[in-house]
Amino acid sequence: MPASASAQLPAVPEGSTSDTAFTEIACILPSISDQFSLSMVNGILSAFPMDSYICHLFQSFNPSLENRLLQKCIDTGISGIVLFPQDQPFFSEQLLYLLLQKYPLVLIDRNLPRLDTSYVIGDNKTGGALCLRHLHTLGHQRFCFVSSARRNTFTVRSRIDGILQEAEARNIPESSITIWDFFNKHQPYVHYQKQMMKLIREERITAFIAAESTTCAYLYSLFATMNLRVPEDISLMSFDKPLVESQRPDFFTHISQSEYLMGKEAGTILKHQIETRDPQVTHRVMSPLLEVRKSTRAIVL
Repeated sequence: MPASASAQLPAVPEGSTSDTAFTEIACILPSISDQFSLSMVNGILSAFPMDSYICHLFQSFNPSLENRLLQKCIDTGISGIVLFPQDQPFFSEQLLYLLLQKYPLVLIDRNLPRLDTSYVIGDNKTGGALCLRHLHTLGHQRFCFVSSARRNTFTVRSRIDGILQEAEARNIPESSITIWDFFNKHQPYVHYQKQMMKLIREERITAFIAAESTTCAYLYSLFATMNLRVPEDISLMSFDKPLVESQRPDFFTHISQSEYLMGKEAGTILKHQIETRDPQVTHRVMSPLLEVRKSTRAIVL
C-alpha cells in the first residue's frame, strides 16, 4: 500500500451497516485448523449473544493476507476485531490506523511491542521456565528448544527468555541449551534425520521442547522414523496439547495456556468496547499451567 493511501481510508464506523439488528465482528487467526485455535475461537464466540452478533471468521496464513483482511474489515463496516496477529517483528499500516482511530480491537495470544492496544496473552516467559524446570527436575542436562517461527518474534523470544532465566537460576550453562528456530514442518522427515541424530548422539540432548503443538507432533513422527521412542529414548514436551493420530490425546506433557478462557476474555473486552464505545486499553496475562503426562520421564543414566 502506498504511504499516502491511509489518507483515503474511510472513517471507522460505529456499527454494522448491513443489518441494524446485528452487530458484525471479525476474528482473524493465522489458521483455524488445530485444537488450540478452535478452542480459542469457541471462547471468543461464547462472549457474544447469537441473537445480536454476527462473527466472521478469517484465516490470515501470512502477514500480507492479514493486512488485506484488516483493510476489508475497515472497508465493509465491521464493528470490532479480535486479532491473533502474525508472528512478525513489525506491525502494519492497517493496525496503526485502527489504533489511531480508537477502533474496537483486541489482540489475542500475541502482543505487538510499541502498539498500545488491548490484548489477552499467555505468560510465555513463565511457560518457558516451567518447561526447563520440569525437565531438569527429571534429571535432564541438555535440551533443545524447537520453533517454527523465528527467535526474534515476540512469543518465541519470551519463551526462550524464560528458559534461559530458569537455566541461570539452576546453574545450567547456556551452552547446554540449543535453540532451533525457523523449523520447517513441511519438509519430509528424511530432511532432518541426520541433523537430529547429531544433536542426540554428539551433543547428547535428551529432551526437546516444542514451541508449538504442531511442531511437537512433527518431532514425534520424526523420532518414530528414526526408531527413537518417546519417552524411553527422548523426552518431548510442548506448548499447547498436540494431536497425533497414533497417540492418545493425554499422552503429551505440555504447557496449557487456557486458550478457551483466553478467547472468552478477549471477546468480553471487545464486546465492552463496542457496546460502551469506551476505547480504554485493557491488558490481560493468563498464567500457564504445566500438564505432566507420559511423553517425559526421568533420565536413565
